Amino acid sequence: MYRVAVVGAGPSGLYAAAALLTSDVPVSVEVLDRLPAPYGLVRYGVAPDHVKMKSVIRVLQRPFDPAELEFLGGVHVGEDGLPLDVLREHVHAVIHATGSSVDRALGVPGEDLVGSLGSGALVSWYSGHPDFADLAPPLDRPGVAVVGAGTSRSTWRGCWPAAPTRWPSPTCPSRCSRRWGTARCATSTSSCVAAPST
Repeated sequence: MYRVAVVGAGPSGLYAAAALLTSDVPVSVEVLDRLPAPYGLVRYGVAPDHVKMKSVIRVLQRPFDPAELEFLGGVHVGEDGLPLDVLREHVHAVIHATGSSVDRALGVPGEDLVGSLGSGALVSWYSGHPDFADLAPPLDRPGVAVVGAGTSRSTWRGCWPAAPTRWPSPTCPSRCSRRWGTARCATSTSSCVAAPST
């Protein structure tokens, strides 16, 4: 039987694991993730009010149901963690499905000012990503300007005035709900600045 390690427990990693497990080749699959819980982007990168989008977790959990794979959370592969060479000594193949963990710089003046945040960091903060627990978005401002025309823009335009009342409480960490509840901007209006995607 072949042993395969999948590094990354987000959608791409779990789809790869499911494809391996449903193949005709006898295989043992171990999914490793730096974070303690699976589902990656769906868990930590989708806004709490996107309940339908988050429902894909039901599909992603299928390989876990009959215990066909082993999930090892809290395992960092690479620098300052489990060396890739050591992992390769114990498996026949390694699939890397880690995605990007940082926002892309736009290269516009002012993006490095205090209070200017990328959507990835902000969504990760209010979705409970442990790496962003100490982020302190400036919620004491009377409004927000959103640059972009993607799904994060839509979320902020719709949620800023109403947050967190629009979000189902189980999906928004209490530390975020408390900050929203005391913020002046929780009842303010927002403005959006659409910029062309590149």
